[in-house]
Amino acid sequence: MHMPCRKYFLCVIICCCLLPLRPLAQLSPNDSAVRAAAISNTIEQYHQFIKIGAPLYNGPQYVEYVLNINVGHPFFLTANYDDKGSILYDGIFYKDVPLKHDLVKNEVITKDPNNSLGLILSGEKVSYFTIFGHTFLRLVRDSSNRPVISTGFYDLLYNGKGIQLLEKETKAIDESISSYDGLRRFVVDGWSFYIRKDNVYHSVSSKSDVLNILKDKKSELNQFIRKNKLNFKRDKEGALKSIVAYYDTMPK
Repeated sequence: MHMPCRKYFLCVIICCCLLPLRPLAQLSPNDSAVRAAAISNTIEQYHQFIKIGAPLYNGPQYVEYVLNINVGHPFFLTANYDDKGSILYDGIFYKDVPLKHDLVKNEVITKDPNNSLGLILSGEKVSYFTIFGHTFLRLVRDSSNRPVISTGFYDLLYNGKGIQLLEKETKAIDESISSYDGLRRFVVDGWSFYIRKDNVYHSVSSKSDVLNILKDKKSELNQFIRKNKLNFKRDKEGALKSIVAYYDTMPK
C-alpha cells in the first residue's frame, strides 16, 4: 500500500476521534454512539482498503505438498486456513485474513486477495500473528538466549507480569518402506516448552526444571502441584500453564 494512502486514512480516523459535534460535556448518549459508530466504520474501511496491493501479498507462491504425505499434515492444528487470522506484518496490522502455519518449513502462509494462491510471508517481517485463538510471537536467537531459543515462531501460552510460558511445536516428515505398503511418508511431531522470567528464557521439560526456574517459591509451588495432582507425563502443557499462572499471582 502506498504511504500517502495510509496517511490519508489514518488522518481520517484521527479527525473522527478529535472533532466533536459539540463540546464534550454536552454530548448526548446518541451523539457518542453515532461518533463511535463512525470511528468503527472508518477503521473497518481502512482495514479493507489496505488489503488491496498491501505488502502482505508480495511474497512468493506457496507450493502445497500435503498430498504427498500419507499420514498427518505439516500445519498447526489443521491444514485449513483460519479466515479470521490477524497479523502484524512489516509494521502494519491486518485482521480477518486467511492464515495458516507450516510447522515443517517454519513458514506463515496467506492467500492472495483473489483466494486463488497461497503466498509465503517473509518471516523477518512478522512480529506476531494469531490463528485459531493462539498468538505466535517471532523470537530471534541472539547472544543472550543462545542456545535456548532458535529463531522462529512460538505459541504464547501464558503472558503474565514478568513471566511468560511459550511452546515451540515442530513437525518433520519421515519415510518408511515395506514390501506391503511401499514408500510411505508421515509426519512426526515434537513439542518444547520455555519459561521467560526476568527477560531470560529457560527450557523446561519436567517438574524439577520448573521448580528450579521458580525457586524463590519452590516450597509453595510443590504444595500447589500436590494439591492439584498435576501430572507432567499425562498433560505437560496443562501442568505448566497452571503452575506459571499460580506463580504469577503470588506476592514476590
